[in-house]
Amino acid sequence: MDIKELRQYLKTLSENLKPKNHHLLSARLGSLKSVFPFNEYEYILMFLRDKEIITFQQYEELRKKYVSSNPYLELYGIAPRTFGEIWGHPHVMDIDNRFKKPNR
Repeated sequence: MDIKELRQYLKTLSENLKPKNHHLLSARLGSLKSVFPFNEYEYILMFLRDKEIITFQQYEELRKKYVSSNPYLELYGIAPRTFGEIWGHPHVMDIDNRFKKPNR
């Protein structure tokens, strides 16, 4: 599942909302300010949960499916230097053993 599929799935779920709630969700999303870790997707999921369109179990299944199909998403939260030192160097050296970590 990629981000487009997730967006489409949430759109399909939101079609189950009462018209009044669907308009309310659209209006709130239009003025929503996304700040990590609170974003549009989190807001939609919580809104759908509050309106009993999805259960917590369905949320967990969706989350598990998305996370398992996007194993490198956690790398976006790592600082660039840490990414290079902890993940990048070992990964590149595993690809080709001719790469060596420089020493000063």
